[in-house]
Amino acid sequence: MLPRLTSIVLFVYVMAALSCAAQSPPQTVLEATEAIVHIRVRGIGLESGDVEAASGTGALLHKGRVVVTCGHLFWVEDDPEDRTVLHTLTMSRPIVDGTSIRRLDDLLDCTPNPWVDISLDSAVLLFGGAGGVPIQYLELDPTGVSLEEEVWIAGYDSPPSITLIDGTAHLQSDTTLWIRIEELPEPGMSGAPVLNEAGHIVAVLTASYGSRYAVATLVTAIPALWGKSPCAVGIAPAPPTLHQGSEWALPTARAKRTLRSRTQSKTQSTLSRGPALTNPWVWASLHKGRWR
Repeated sequence: MLPRLTSIVLFVYVMAALSCAAQSPPQTVLEATEAIVHIRVRGIGLESGDVEAASGTGALLHKGRVVVTCGHLFWVEDDPEDRTVLHTLTMSRPIVDGTSIRRLDDLLDCTPNPWVDISLDSAVLLFGGAGGVPIQYLELDPTGVSLEEEVWIAGYDSPPSITLIDGTAHLQSDTTLWIRIEELPEPGMSGAPVLNEAGHIVAVLTASYGSRYAVATLVTAIPALWGKSPCAVGIAPAPPTLHQGSEWALPTARAKRTLRSRTQSKTQSTLSRGPALTNPWVWASLHKGRWR
């Protein structure tokens, strides 16, 4: 009886170890979080005149001169036609001796900047050089992502920590990746990069759909990341070959509304979410009024 009991205990131990290992992202993904920024914006709707304040997540690309995030940070409520005239924009990330901050005045003086695509719910911001400060930045992966490939969503649901949510690439079109997840992203993770095992960015989080899916825009579909914008000339590389179209179709518009329609009464989830990476700074305040 004892040998059989020992075998059962050993089997349970091994399965538990494999389960824990599966929840731990690779080192490349952990290192990639150093290139993720927390974004706060405040402004007035061009059409409505309403004051808009929001926060989200962005990713540094192209030697830190480019930041990619979601587009709905730059319009009022659920109306993409009501563009926000920015009064303040702050992006922060931890560095060895404190916090690196970029503001509205640091944007390159060109138009359009930020570049916002309503149909893709994506935005690209371009900045000048880093001023001699070493900057971590993500590599774009123009090869895309394979179905059933494991990916990680990395964003600020509750600064100063970055939360990693692992998922599986489930469906994709030319522009959109649907990720099967066990738990939905929290407020503040809009614009979060979707990372592959190499720590490269393959998509940008824009929405959730139902209770099991996250929706993201593929980086290969965002023109401004590939030099197809007046501001991006000389900064971004040549465009890759886009994904071939597929025959399925899902209600993307509904999914994007879902992400932005969460109420202020939404509580923080207590389920296991993977490792929270604590950064060495704390925000004095955080806008959490919307699912952003």
